[in-house]
Amino acid sequence: MPRRTTFASPSARTSSGSPSKQKGAVGTLSNFQHPPGSASLFGIAVLDSPRLADPSKPRTITYDASFWMGDGSMPLMACFRYFNRDNAEIPDNGTFALMATVAQPTEDAELCTDGKYTDYDLIGDILWMAYVPDADARRRPVMTVNGPAREINREDASAASFKITANQFVQQLKDANPGQLSVIIEIPDSGRFKNGRKPLPPNEGSNAAVIGQLTSVERTAPTMAAVMFCLSMENVTYFPRSHTSLPVHHPSTPDSNSSKRKWAFEDPLTTPLNPAKRRASASSDSSPEGGSQGVTA
Repeated sequence: MPRRTTFASPSARTSSGSPSKQKGAVGTLSNFQHPPGSASLFGIAVLDSPRLADPSKPRTITYDASFWMGDGSMPLMACFRYFNRDNAEIPDNGTFALMATVAQPTEDAELCTDGKYTDYDLIGDILWMAYVPDADARRRPVMTVNGPAREINREDASAASFKITANQFVQQLKDANPGQLSVIIEIPDSGRFKNGRKPLPPNEGSNAAVIGQLTSVERTAPTMAAVMFCLSMENVTYFPRSHTSLPVHHPSTPDSNSSKRKWAFEDPLTTPLNPAKRRASASSDSSPEGGSQGVTA
């Protein structure tokens, strides 16, 4: 059954329906020796179906999150857990900008639902989010992935790519941690990379930190289970496999007479900034005054 999340423009916003039972991400490498790594996702999602894993912990909320992956494409479905640290009032559903650590679900995942773990492509923990009801959710998310590079494709410059299997701790896996995320990184023929040498890893096992837009999800028929997440590289850093300690940096003591800046941020819901003063105003007072905050974490 296809996923039915509606990604409407801000002028034609509709609420999303309940999550469908479409097959999602699966797969573990139980006998795999876990290398270091991490995986995070940034994007605009439609959140709904809030629920509690433990009624005695009302600030720990589980959500279903849908991310747009293109018109006519199956949306990315995630099950995220969020700790409402500030005990803020949060709508039960709507459009949110968020950052979350992510992994592919397994049968050990605690999802707080009667559905199967294969209903989801990703699980993870929301580290930060903000309610953005007027935002256009029709934007593909961005991922940051860190881990050893493998299967480097150097043969075809137009299809330069490599893979990373990143490990990431997520609360939903508990003792089954770390979770894993399989990613293929493609280096596009963009203005940044086309005229120069494409920045492929120097060798197998090189530690790579990649930022890229999630362009598609490779799935297997007939279950349509997600097996590989495809990123278009935006930036990459390679770290040497070295255990040599770096010198310790000792910052100099600042001048006690140096000026300090205080940034006063107006509450956008009650006091819009004057167009002539769109930049935060500076003040001689070094102690920031507390302003009202939106629904963020």
